[in-house]
Amino acid sequence: MKKKTILSAAVILIISFSAFSQKNVSMNYHYPDGKPVSYIKNQTIRQSLDIQGQAMDVYVTNLIGCNIKSAGGTNLTITVDTLAEVIDSPQGMMGGAVSEVNGKSFNLALKPNGKVEDLSGAKNMTFTIPGQGPANLSASFADFFPVLPEGKVDPGFTWNSVDTLDNSSGASSQVTYMTSENKFEGFEQIDGVNCAKITSNTTGTSKMKNEVQGMVMQTSGNFTGTETTWFSPESGYFIKHTATTKMTGNMEMPNEGYSFPVVMDINETTEVKK
Repeated sequence: MKKKTILSAAVILIISFSAFSQKNVSMNYHYPDGKPVSYIKNQTIRQSLDIQGQAMDVYVTNLIGCNIKSAGGTNLTITVDTLAEVIDSPQGMMGGAVSEVNGKSFNLALKPNGKVEDLSGAKNMTFTIPGQGPANLSASFADFFPVLPEGKVDPGFTWNSVDTLDNSSGASSQVTYMTSENKFEGFEQIDGVNCAKITSNTTGTSKMKNEVQGMVMQTSGNFTGTETTWFSPESGYFIKHTATTKMTGNMEMPNEGYSFPVVMDINETTEVKK
């Protein structure tokens, strides 16, 4: 009986110590200098259009894969190994894999909390998607890193944030104004890694302009969404990030004189390659 009591007390002590050790958590990005961390990001967009009473759906798939490692201080070296965009519409499919930037690297300055300080290296990485105009990698990495709470926080901590994202890239542009309500939910295991789980509810407005097969399209509207981030404080980088967004607005084709309502459903997942 005495041995069982001692064992039970030891288990309680271990559990108590574990719970205590996961309080006052600091979350800061510090990618390793040696082995790069590999990510894959998959984004799907469904555009539901109503053109003079005729319903039409357009599907866009974006894929990017990269390796990230520390370049000293707040700088990162990012090497792209996969890039593709495919548009599927009633007029057919266009786009595909882009090989121009495969294997090429650029430097990016990142604050410890995940805010990007310098995107000039990504802007210099240019490419062309078949059927579209020239672009660069700045749009892909302007919001690639989930932003973290600053200072030491406990599970249950909540905070609000306001951001302006300018994802302009060559022939396309996008400016987003976003408000986020964030919460540090606690810890959760992702692929065997102990991660701080952060959830966010987002609202805002977005304005986009792009050119497809010579046609200029301008889209604007309001959106709501949810995001979840799993960040490893011990490793110093995020393991997985998911986001779901719904935007309701209007699309214009000024050169053709068209204007019609549009609903966009966007789903994306960024995670460490297994």
